[in-house]
Formats: sequence, structure tokens, C-alpha cells
Amino acid sequence: MIDERIIKLIEVAEALKIPLKLLGELELDVGSLRIITAESLDVEDVKSLLNVSHKRATIKINKSGVVVIDEDLRKELHLYADLKAILKDIKRLFRIVENQTPSIVIYHGWDLDKLQKVLYFGVRKVEYFEGDGKLIINDLIEVDAWDEKCLTNVMMYIGEVVKPVKIGDCNYYYPILALLIQKGGIFERDFAKFECNEVSPPDLTLLKFMMIKDLRNCYNVLGGDVKRNIDAILTAEEKYTNANLVIRDGKYEWVNEVR
Repeated sequence: MIDERIIKLIEVAEALKIPLKLLGELELDVGSLRIITAESLDVEDVKSLLNVSHKRATIKINKSGVVVIDEDLRKELHLYADLKAILKDIKRLFRIVENQTPSIVIYHGWDLDKLQKVLYFGVRKVEYFEGDGKLIINDLIEVDAWDEKCLTNVMMYIGEVVKPVKIGDCNYYYPILALLIQKGGIFERDFAKFECNEVSPPDLTLLKFMMIKDLRNCYNVLGGDVKRNIDAILTAEEKYTNANLVIRDGKYEWVNEVR
């Protein structure tokens, strides 16, 4: 039995007098515009896509959303939202992809005004989740709670990122952002993990000390007085090499020295 989508697209192609290719996916060519779809489209859907761009462009459509590709500028806009809503405002998406700075923008949501916040970063790729505000930059930096000031500082150090880093509360970690980005790791509001170390709760003074110092051991610091914990780390650095230590309030709860 022929797929209903194929039958429907054949009818659309005939009604609009446009060529249809069946090459694994369903493909319509309309002048310089190529439409590749995994979904059933009706005449009105396809009409909304006609005459939206004078440049070479590709639109890929599936049940999750749409990808708009400007072939000349080599830019992509991935939009995951209600398909019907997207198709009704497709001209606006073409304007966005022509003006965005990153080569790839991925947006999970439909409030295009919110999308404006992340369209002009000088990076390769941006992924933004409208629901919780999570932002992923170049597949390496993930920031959950941020504002413009905080994000501006993240961008200042973007070229220094070599390891993935997740920052759960950008404003809390703002004073030591540069160190976080250079070190990589996971930095949530209630704990921090970097390299082989973990600190809970993540006191900024203690984290800064541990990141700046070239540690010979791995530490799991479980709270308590910051000065006593720093002193315990300094003592351990003199006494051990390649050891795993658990410290709470300046006391060693567990030590495993690898010989």
C-alpha cells in the first residue's frame, strides 16, 4: 500500500505544478527552494512555503519541527515547536536565518522574541530551550540560570574552553567564571565537580583556591569551615601524592593513597 503522505504530496505537486522527487524522503523543488519532508503536507502548507526566499535554501520538515538552511550563507535555524504555527510564520524564519550570527541556531520553543536574545553571539552554534532558559554554546558550555551581564562574561572566555562546562547558576558563580570555564566541570548551586574533585556545598573561596593550586591529590570536601578545609588540603598536599581524600570541617574522614 502506498504511504498516505506520498499520495497527498503527489496531489499537492500536481495542484501547484511543481516537481516531486521520492528519494527516501519526500522532496519538492520550487525554484531555488528545496522542501524535504517526513510529514504529510497539504496545499495550503506548501503554498505558505512558496516565494519565501530568493536565495538557495532548503527546508527540512518532521513532526518535531523545521530546519531552515540558507545554502548561500551556510547557516541553519532549527526550530522545534508546533508545525502548523511554524509554517504560518515561515517568512520570519527566513529573515532570522539570514541575520543570525552563529552558523547553527537550535531553538526549542516558539516565542521568537525570546530567540532574539541568542541570535547575535559570535560563536559557531547556539542551542536555547525556551521552557527553562537553558543555553548550550558550541556543544561545550551549558548555562542554566543567566542574565545578559553574566553571559557577556562567559563569551569573553569562549575561546579558552577546551573541556565541557555546565554552570547551573551563572550569577552565583559570576566572581570565578573565568576559572570555571578554563577548568571545565559541573557547577550546580548545591555542588561542584571539576577534574577529580568535588565540593558540596560549593563555597567560592574554597573553589578558587582549589582551581588555582596545582593539586596533587583528589578531594571531596563536604562542608564545614572554609579555612580549616583549606589548611587540611595544604597539609594533605605535603603528605600525600595521588591520594583520594574526603574532608569535612578540616578533618580527614577517609584517605586512600595510591602507591
